[in-house]
Amino acid sequence: MTVNLYGELRSYVPAGRPGPFSLKVPTRTTVRDILNYLRVPNDVPLAVVINGSHEDRDFRVAEDDVLSVFSMAAFRESA
Repeated sequence: MTVNLYGELRSYVPAGRPGPFSLKVPTRTTVRDILNYLRVPNDVPLAVVINGSHEDRDFRVAEDDVLSVFSMAAFRESA
């Protein structure tokens, strides 16, 4: 699958894999599994897009999917 991380999430791109990168995923892998593999904390506000459709962290991905994850930190309202 292809993974794109945007905004502050770029800091979680594996070393030596700038920009979009390929990732082999086993059957039944979820977006949450991928984010955990990349060590993105669970409390980071983000938007998940799979092949152009908004999905949640529990969406199961396929080998030919394109996963784009956007940081929502810039959109948070200050208290």
